[in-house]
Amino acid sequence: MKCPNCGAKLESNSLYCETCGEDIHIVPDYENDGNEFVDDILAQITDEANRIREKETQKRRKERTSQRKRKRRAVIQRCVLLVLFGVVLIFGVICWISIKRQNSFDYQIYLARKYNEEQKVDLAIRAYNRALDLQPLDISTKFELADVYFLSNKSVEYEYLLREIVTDENAQTDQLMSAYGKIIGLYKSQGKYQAIHNLLGFCKNETVKAHYKDYYALPPELSLKEGYYTEVTPLTITASGNGIIYYTLDGTVPDEYCSVYQGPFVLDEGEYDLSTIFINEYGIRSDVVTAKYHIEFENLPAPRINVLSGEYRTPEDIEVVGDAEGVYYTTDGSMPSVDGIPYTGPISMPLGTTWFRFVQIKDQRVSEITEIQVTLNLQTKFHVEDAQRVLTEYAESQGKSNIFFNYVKIISIEDVGSFYVLEECFRESEYVTIKTGNVYAVNALDGIIFVLEIDEFGIYNLIDLISPEEDGEVNYVQNY
Repeated sequence: MKCPNCGAKLESNSLYCETCGEDIHIVPDYENDGNEFVDDILAQITDEANRIREKETQKRRKERTSQRKRKRRAVIQRCVLLVLFGVVLIFGVICWISIKRQNSFDYQIYLARKYNEEQKVDLAIRAYNRALDLQPLDISTKFELADVYFLSNKSVEYEYLLREIVTDENAQTDQLMSAYGKIIGLYKSQGKYQAIHNLLGFCKNETVKAHYKDYYALPPELSLKEGYYTEVTPLTITASGNGIIYYTLDGTVPDEYCSVYQGPFVLDEGEYDLSTIFINEYGIRSDVVTAKYHIEFENLPAPRINVLSGEYRTPEDIEVVGDAEGVYYTTDGSMPSVDGIPYTGPISMPLGTTWFRFVQIKDQRVSEITEIQVTLNLQTKFHVEDAQRVLTEYAESQGKSNIFFNYVKIISIEDVGSFYVLEECFRESEYVTIKTGNVYAVNALDGIIFVLEIDEFGIYNLIDLISPEEDGEVNYVQNY
């Protein structure tokens, strides 16, 4: 049987089309028995009701199944979300810990040391560098990293890091000593002694420079500042440490083939363009020191004398006024020189006429000559010959023989008079004479004889021989 509406095949005894839902009107077969018809109708109605109930039951069953599925899906979704949240949370914690450790100086140091102990050099270097990113001024970490570089033969990085330390203004003296020592050790192993000198040249710590002075060639020191000089000037060049000083005097740059400084030398009159260098025992060169000198002598002034040329009645001491160093003189009118008589103190004016010439010779400079001509004429009839005669008579009266007296000079004592000074001499043979040490002063006016003694202060004392004191003590007449 087919549906009259859509033509779909129908099951027997169906009351509606399951395809289009159209009701099916069944025309009863009136030829059948009436009871069978009713039974059939009731059976169909019952079957239909059962089918409807079954369909409703299945529908409810499907709905319950669908609901249970929805609940399971919801539970699964919540579980998945919880799992995802936990994973995210754990990942976040791990990331937070990782970031915290990545930004922890102490942890990076711990990690670096751990890797270093495990000989994982690259990882240790990475951790040390991260620690320095966090604390760039930590010198201890730089030292630890430098040691790692050294053990891994990374000499360039090793040197670079140590140079950072030696230029760090916050580095302490002991840290600088250690850093400089490590770099100097590296340079020594490479034979780079000049590099050591250049390194120490920038060092501002005097303790470090003093400790490693043997590896640093200090520039030579000059005893004379450059400039203009008016006299012969000695020049001394000194240097600290073991080595050789080289120099030139024409301005050329000195090297190992120039003049070797042996000791002080004199800069005479002229121009000097000095350049000097010190090369120590390791071949390290110092900086070049230069200086220019102009030596031009000034004329020495002529010696100044305290007396003028002329005639004198009493003796005057002739003295050089002012600077008397290097003064020479003659008494015979000849030209004075270093072969003349050196002036050492006051000159007693000789009797008669004397022509003095004075000159100063100093630092290879010669002054103009000063000339004076003096004549000493005593107003007396008692002359030097008379003084020698009375002294000879006096000596003979004392039982002395072979005695004679040499005239030395004449002295003038204020308020007392003028005296001839004579030395007693003993004639041992025709060719040998000996000074006895006795000196006498004879008054140039009356011929009275005095013993002339010199005390511990160099002062002349006149001792009266004619009228001694009654108690035997000598009578000091005058000090001169």
